[in-house]
Amino acid sequence: MILGSPTNESVKVNVYSANQSGSIALAYGTVAGQPDRQSASATLQVGKPHEFTLTNLVANTRYYYRLQFTAADGSASGSTDEATFHTARPPGSTFVFAVQGDSHPERERTTFNAELYRRTLTAAAADQPDFYILMGDDFSIDQYDPGNLTQPLVDNRYTL
Repeated sequence: MILGSPTNESVKVNVYSANQSGSIALAYGTVAGQPDRQSASATLQVGKPHEFTLTNLVANTRYYYRLQFTAADGSASGSTDEATFHTARPPGSTFVFAVQGDSHPERERTTFNAELYRRTLTAAAADQPDFYILMGDDFSIDQYDPGNLTQPLVDNRYTL
């Protein structure tokens, strides 16, 4: 799940699952652990991103949210850990941002250091950035033989 495009009164929510279809909804509110609103329920199809927009939010406000999920076959249901987002601050306000890129977790034996990556993400999360910039070039398929490349191998790169 990725949240983006925050304004003073809305935020977009993008949800993706590589292996489960089902029903999703976002429970949210301005008090930690006490969601008092819920988005409309939507159908999430395996392998297809679903985007929806939360509207009528209050400017310059921290919201707490959890994604609720029920599997299409009814075999599982639950919710994510609580996370937060902040609506747009007034012009001239200070804010925090973080930048990350070129991580390549699939290159563990060459250029990727899992412990350094974990520390970097932990430090960024502790700063509670208002926005987080991913510069790209985070995954590649160049280590695969093109003659043996399959869609499941490519999909796996995006769900590491």
